[in-house]
Amino acid sequence: MIYVDTSVIVAALDPEDPRRERAREALERHNGKVISELVLAELASVLARQHGVMASIRSRLGVSEHIAFIAVIIYVLKRFDLKYVDVKGFSRTMLGRLYKPLAYSIELAEKLRLKTLDLLHLAYIKAMKEQGIGVHTLLTADIDFKNREEDIAKTLKITVYLIR
Repeated sequence: MIYVDTSVIVAALDPEDPRRERAREALERHNGKVISELVLAELASVLARQHGVMASIRSRLGVSEHIAFIAVIIYVLKRFDLKYVDVKGFSRTMLGRLYKPLAYSIELAEKLRLKTLDLLHLAYIKAMKEQGIGVHTLLTADIDFKNREEDIAKTLKITVYLIR
């Protein structure tokens, strides 16, 4: 399975992104692509800031803003055959009971020294693997993952595929 980082989806959708065609090709070429709720939240955030595009879609569909918003997210998931995986469970930590991706991101922070959202993506991968989802690759357009590729591979047993 391939975990798709939000950066690839955004690059594939942005007509001004120089990586657009490579991102689309990667999303269309590979099967077995999974995303987390973090990707859904980041995608929603990006779309919410595209007022003109969303207004146009809403007008063409003749639906409410909320329905248009959800329709676009569903379209993106279907268009690129992205499967949302629901991560379950909590971990008991020295800090208390935490949702697994949060607990794992804290655990990974010291080892990988990445930004919060990057750590959370990797934490979701770890949680998915723990649930039996065979994630072996992170597909991303974020150079920070590539810069820490060796440590990520050692820690999570995945490869990083960077869209440039």
